[in-house]
Amino acid sequence: MAFVLDFGGPAGNQVVGCVTVPSSDDRYDALAAFDGVVLNALKEAEQALATYHAAIDNRQALGEAQARIHSAFGIAHDQLGAGALSNLDLLTTEQL
Repeated sequence: MAFVLDFGGPAGNQVVGCVTVPSSDDRYDALAAFDGVVLNALKEAEQALATYHAAIDNRQALGEAQARIHSAFGIAHDQLGAGALSNLDLLTTEQL
């Protein structure tokens, strides 16, 4: 179905443009395609957020591990100062 836009001007009727309105089947197909694109975008966003969340969890676990390692080294260093640990044992702690 086509509509003609007619804005009568000083020289009489002037056709400005023509608009074609799609049939209801075409509109349904276009809406279904749009829905598919939106659902795909939502799926990709959900996957990206899951990946990001996993990276944040990994970063937090690494930070906690680093804090435990520093604590263990501090304890070993204190034990070395008290004579309860040898230099070799301290070196082993540093390698962890």
